[in-house]
Amino acid sequence: MKKRIIALFSVIVILTCLAPVPALAAGSLSNFTRVRAYTAGQFTDISGQWFEPYVQTGYALGLINGKTATTYAPMSNLTIAEAVKLAACLHSIYYTGKADFPAGAVWYQPYVDYALRNGILKKGYADYNALATRADFAVILAAALPDEALTAINNISANAIPDVSTADTYGPAVYKLYRAGILTGSDKNGTFLPKNNIRRDEVAAIVVRMADASYRQTVTLAPKELSATEIAAKCTPAVFYIAIYDASGTLISSGSGFFIDSSGLAVTNYHVIDEAFSAKITMTDGKSYAVTGIYDYSQTDDLALIQIGGTGFPYLEIGDSTKVRTGETVYAIGYPQGYAQTFTKGTVTNDTMVMDGFILMDSAISPGSSGGALVNTAGQVIGVPSNYFQDAQNLNLARPIHLIDKLQKSTLTPLVAPIYSISVDPPVITVSPGSQATVTVTEPSGNHELNIVCSVKDSYTASCALGAWSNNTTCPLYVTGLQAGITEIKVSLTGKNGEVLAYTSLIVIVRASGAALTAYEGYYPAPDFGAYMGIEPVSKVYSQKDGSTSFAYRKADVSASDCSISDYIVLLYECGFVLYDAYDDRYGNLVSEYVNSDYRIAVTISFATLNNVDCVVVTAASY
Repeated sequence: MKKRIIALFSVIVILTCLAPVPALAAGSLSNFTRVRAYTAGQFTDISGQWFEPYVQTGYALGLINGKTATTYAPMSNLTIAEAVKLAACLHSIYYTGKADFPAGAVWYQPYVDYALRNGILKKGYADYNALATRADFAVILAAALPDEALTAINNISANAIPDVSTADTYGPAVYKLYRAGILTGSDKNGTFLPKNNIRRDEVAAIVVRMADASYRQTVTLAPKELSATEIAAKCTPAVFYIAIYDASGTLISSGSGFFIDSSGLAVTNYHVIDEAFSAKITMTDGKSYAVTGIYDYSQTDDLALIQIGGTGFPYLEIGDSTKVRTGETVYAIGYPQGYAQTFTKGTVTNDTMVMDGFILMDSAISPGSSGGALVNTAGQVIGVPSNYFQDAQNLNLARPIHLIDKLQKSTLTPLVAPIYSISVDPPVITVSPGSQATVTVTEPSGNHELNIVCSVKDSYTASCALGAWSNNTTCPLYVTGLQAGITEIKVSLTGKNGEVLAYTSLIVIVRASGAALTAYEGYYPAPDFGAYMGIEPVSKVYSQKDGSTSFAYRKADVSASDCSISDYIVLLYECGFVLYDAYDDRYGNLVSEYVNSDYRIAVTISFATLNNVDCVVVTAASY
């Protein structure tokens, strides 16, 4: 049986840096070497104090000096300028083995300049003579060395430091230094006291731990228990709805998932993503992203590690599901029945099943909740809700999160490779009104039971008809231009029941004859509207702010031209521009924006009244 063809249309003195002798290997803590000897009893005010070893070592490394020749002044406070100097010296020695800084009219300026140039400071301070807080010092010092020199040795959970949140501006720096064993807190709870001024005794310890990893400390902080409201605010943005589609683009099921990394690495149940031809997620802010593939999965554990296209995603901190205990309060987050996201409180009802691969809990879940997050009172994900007993009340199951340790993040595999394909050559054609062009449609399978359907989006602009098949894999598509404009012809491959197996689009530009293309100077290939219409602009305005140029043309001149705005828009498409946005200005006039991503040029068509003259305004800009 032949394929049937159907055609439709439709970062002073008291703290100094001495330059070490010859530079060692760049970018290494081994570059910090002892460049002078500390004489026993040299500083009379540190004897027997907890910080004495740090002052001695810091002095020997050439990083710190005394307030006088015989005193260190441990209780004195540090200024912002001195903190910046220390950071600049640490950075320079780490990368070059020395800290040679020129003298400046203002003593600290060379260090500030270095810190700004090397990213230690993101921006300058208003007063460098101001006293530095502990938070200031943490932010400046944390940027002095790269991440590889500040390797985490402590597992400090997010928000485990009692008075520092990961959401605080200084939070990430403080947590980095705690995790690296450089900061340990001011009491047994790990309290940081971020608003207190930083003292020289503390400075000695921190600086030495930065330079010599053998001085770094281990510390354990229990995760901070959060209220239900705090947990919801922290965790719900990282849990998403996931829609599953078949080869025809039809929604066949839905579930939930959550991010475990800002780069898009996510977790869901295996049964949610199984047999998906394609999938798309929607977050709580309404933004949608494609699932680009799957790294690994376990059918037995019913878990999958997937990748979402994009970056900068909110994500959940992974907790220790092996320590889940009966009676523990938990919260399930997901999209039951594919409806709005829900946040339900529950209890772990039996912990004996955890090592068998299940957390038994009574948090409410329903179909669609699968793949969501089960979080503890610290806001850490400890499980993945997966199923429930239909004939039992609140007997629900979640897969322990530690099971994802079995999954590998190595090769990303697309969900399901397409079975069929269809293409048109060329994908964009230009015809004149009344003329005809021929496009080749290719469907390589040669399956006699498949059908080809073509439809024109705007039947007033063009019409189409399919010709006879050659070897049952190619056939001609005849396109006739009707009137100036642009339209799309969708060519679909359908199964015997009418399901869409594959499709492609053909862009048809129907262009009336007009002036040859002349581009706006400096904005190639943006076509010169006036040259195309055969008219002169009445105004030309260059904006220094954004580098754009606006040309105004009398509306009357445009109307009297042989060409129309529609013709010009068609010309934009021929020059590689596509519609980016269209909206009404405050006067109700349509504004349309077109962009050419290859040349990064934008063209905007709008309307304005200048000196009582109605005008068409064309603006060309680089972006």
